Amino acid sequence: MKGDLYDYCQKSKRTCFDVFRDFPNIKPPLQFLIDLIPKLQARPFSISSAQSVFPDEIHVTMVVVKYKSIINRVKKGVCSTWLASINTETNKNVKIPIWVKSGTMRLPNDSKKPIILVGPGTGCAIFRAFLEQRHYLRNGGEQVGKSIFFFGCRKEKEDFIYKEEWEAMVKEGTLDFFSVAFSRDQNYKVYVQHKMKQEVTQNLIFDIVYKQEGHFYVSGSAGKMPDSVRAALKEILESGGVDGEKYIRAMELKNRYCTA
Repeated sequence: MKGDLYDYCQKSKRTCFDVFRDFPNIKPPLQFLIDLIPKLQARPFSISSAQSVFPDEIHVTMVVVKYKSIINRVKKGVCSTWLASINTETNKNVKIPIWVKSGTMRLPNDSKKPIILVGPGTGCAIFRAFLEQRHYLRNGGEQVGKSIFFFGCRKEKEDFIYKEEWEAMVKEGTLDFFSVAFSRDQNYKVYVQHKMKQEVTQNLIFDIVYKQEGHFYVSGSAGKMPDSVRAALKEILESGGVDGEKYIRAMELKNRYCTA
């Protein structure tokens, strides 16, 4: 009985609405429903634009969530579906309630410090803002350190967001090195951590992280990615004779290794 209840509720991830569809004769009192159903949670997004470049705008990078559940019912993201449905041409008075709060990631105070960015999928959002800011500083005559970016997505033709922007940044010099891992475009899976461990990039990462004391950023919490990226960096440091775990911990204390 207990196992059946778990399978029906938790394993299948049924919502209250799903239960009512399964048992249409159930008619609980309205007050009971109000007490039962939790308040709609706010949806946080990373800002994907630099304020210096877009002083009157805030950009976000968002996936419109839509999938079939284990019980073959279509599920849609509440916030992403609503935002995607807004037509600003026909509804110019639409108001979107938002708030802005300080994030956990910041560019180095010294713009000459090199940075390494690892952000698959929409994890690239904050790095778009970082690179826009570095482009702005560079065009203003400031000396800017190297910017290295490891991006990842499933398929080049379907998920390579901001492709033209990244390529333009490489061409004009804002991005010194850009590597993309397409995990599903071949018979074997390729992720950002695999790109990090290629010989040419290992040497580049070691030089920036250890010799130049650069900053390392990881954005995106999908599955095991953050842990795998950390393990890859540890391996690269240890290949150069450095205690990888100890060095990364020291980087974290100095805000040189940041995750979000």
